[in-house]
Amino acid sequence: QEKWQDAREALKTVIDEGEYKLLPDFGDVWSLAYDNSEESLFEIQYEYHATLGLGGSLATITGARNGPGDGWSWCQPTANLEQAYIDAGDTERLKWTIIKSGCTEIAGEDQFTEFVETSKTLNKYQEYVDKYGWDPDCYIVDPAQHKSARLIRKYFLPLKDRPEIYNTDKSPLNHRILRYADVLLMYAEACNELNDDESARDALNQVRKRAKLADVTASGTELQKAIRLERRLELAFEQNRLYDIRRWTDSNGKKVICNLMGPNGTFVKWNTDEATRDALEWDNQGEASNKGISFSENRDMVFPIPLYEITMSNGSIVQNPGWN
Repeated sequence: QEKWQDAREALKTVIDEGEYKLLPDFGDVWSLAYDNSEESLFEIQYEYHATLGLGGSLATITGARNGPGDGWSWCQPTANLEQAYIDAGDTERLKWTIIKSGCTEIAGEDQFTEFVETSKTLNKYQEYVDKYGWDPDCYIVDPAQHKSARLIRKYFLPLKDRPEIYNTDKSPLNHRILRYADVLLMYAEACNELNDDESARDALNQVRKRAKLADVTASGTELQKAIRLERRLELAFEQNRLYDIRRWTDSNGKKVICNLMGPNGTFVKWNTDEATRDALEWDNQGEASNKGISFSENRDMVFPIPLYEITMSNGSIVQNPGWN
């Protein structure tokens, strides 16, 4: 809501009280062993119980359709996000955020050979190895069944942490809702908007230090860009991105989502331009590669009002523009 002063004061209170802090290793943030850690402010609590069908679903529904566990492969990471990590030199968070087909290790997985063995049962294993130049003993997220051939590492459970009946879509991993890194980045954003760039940089660089990245020294608009990028890289798949790009305003006066989506959106163009598009995503056209192309800023910044609400109002409620 751009209540920057109110936000700054509330966030500073959390920071100054000293109850929360960043975990030393980014890889521990979503580890089962660190449920309710010193970094976590709010978590949904899950206890696995096979008979009663209790537990969380994130680990299973975002897991691979092939390989140990029989996942559902929802919400696959895009090549565009992977490239953002690469461009930033952010190898630490990349390995703990994305599992990519063709990899020769999975961060934190000590039983990687079992994933390779499962991969080798694929009918096209050798074909994929030859086509993409992958290692003969790699793990393959079957490109025929996964649009981007990538998985979310944050929700991935190593084999040693998986419950006995894993494919029931239940696991003991808590769902982190708000953690201290988010607090620091929100505080950095509020300080930057209030022209307190020194405080903004300090909060931002605390998050970057854990990711083994150099300090940001920028000010003003460039610092704002750095903070926004940091939120994308630090908080990927933690249900923040959509809200961020809808509320942020770009230098051209449009909301960020309007510059990313639509026929001329940078995200859409990146995914469809031959010079930048990803081979894995482009080869699999079971799902189109131009997602977001139909976005219209004159319509899609708000949802349609349900027709029954309009009908029940006897005409006093009018449909939002573009949804007639």
